[in-house]
Amino acid sequence: MLDAVEEAKALQQQDENPFAALQNGIANGYNGDVYSRYEISAAWGSIKTHIADSGDFAFSVALNDTVLETGDPKTTPFPIALTYLGDTASEVWGIKQMEEHPEYLERLKQILEEKLQTPVMLTVKSRAFNESELAIRKQARMSPYQLDLEKDAGLAKLKELFMAELIYSAKSSRPVVAPQQNDSCDVDSDDQ
Repeated sequence: MLDAVEEAKALQQQDENPFAALQNGIANGYNGDVYSRYEISAAWGSIKTHIADSGDFAFSVALNDTVLETGDPKTTPFPIALTYLGDTASEVWGIKQMEEHPEYLERLKQILEEKLQTPVMLTVKSRAFNESELAIRKQARMSPYQLDLEKDAGLAKLKELFMAELIYSAKSSRPVVAPQQNDSCDVDSDDQ
């Protein structure tokens, strides 16, 4: 088990030789499954991906829209909050799943203890998105064209002047006139 003293020692060695951890990891068969208390929040995305790849779809989906928030890194058991993010902080589907399936919470606690090599005190909470998270979500939904329009004032002005639109990315708001067929075309029934 790693404790705060061992983590501090590892960080000091890393400052002295930044490649020591990598060299020791390769020699000892390190595959990235053990994290320090300082990096567990940043590694949450890869941990969720690993959980999704394990095949338990319901458990994996119950962890969507979550982040890990950690407490004081010097306390044991290490406090971690599984935080569900949403437009509002109430009525989050994932929290309901955790309440209905306590084995999910226990399984997640075991996974985190295995990744951290230390006892974990896991809690579940929810909160609304903050401003930076809302901006990230907005940009993720935008097409590259929309992002360019937002970043480049000149392109936005040209779009306005020429009433340009990107047809394949959004439904055209212009009326489309279908070509008229001439009724004077003689078609024999044998040609069909």
